[in-house]
Amino acid sequence: MIYRKSIFARCITWLFFLLPVIMVFFIVWLRSNLVALEYELGQYQKLKDKLIEENRLLILQKEKLTSLKNIEYVATKKLGLSITKRKKVFYVKVEQGPKPYVAGFSEDSNIISKKLVSQKKK
Repeated sequence: MIYRKSIFARCITWLFFLLPVIMVFFIVWLRSNLVALEYELGQYQKLKDKLIEENRLLILQKEKLTSLKNIEYVATKKLGLSITKRKKVFYVKVEQGPKPYVAGFSEDSNIISKKLVSQKKK
């Protein structure tokens, strides 16, 4: 008498053999991806540290260039400007010319138009 296993029993048998192998490959793949991500994270951390240092140096350079001593040095030595005395300084008064005509609706014109309308009704 030939004993035949059912299809379900055969599938269960194969799963018992294949499932541990698949799980091992999955765990190895997962660990390798984790190592790759840790390496990439380390690279980004190095880049971040480099950029922070570069930012610090740029801030120091900006402070040096915008210091009052440096501005005075550049103005007097490189541009040939001189510090003036108070007696030589004169002020120019700025006079405003005529303002341009503005066409439009405003609250003031609204009040005037209401007065005109009320006068016409009387």
